[in-house]
Amino acid sequence: MSDVGKCAITSSVAHSGPLGEIERKAAAVTGATVIDLTDRICRGDPCPVVVDGMIVFRDIRHLTATFSMSLAPDLDRALAPILEDDHRQSLPGGPGS
Repeated sequence: MSDVGKCAITSSVAHSGPLGEIERKAAAVTGATVIDLTDRICRGDPCPVVVDGMIVFRDIRHLTATFSMSLAPDLDRALAPILEDDHRQSLPGGPGS
């Protein structure tokens, strides 16, 4: 309990499994955009379990609600150009008309 560093998860374990590849393939097929916040979640190797006083992982595959909410500004920044492009395409006379 006195050393949370002992609970850190190596990047190879945190990023193991097929999920990221499945998401990228699904996005390619559907034309969706993948927003990868991995570098905001795993800020080093090993991935810390506490960032800015927040517990990051609920378990090996899930983030805590508190830490997830802290990613909102990063998600907003990543979404802004996508939403702007979508808005431009939906305008009369735009590419989507």
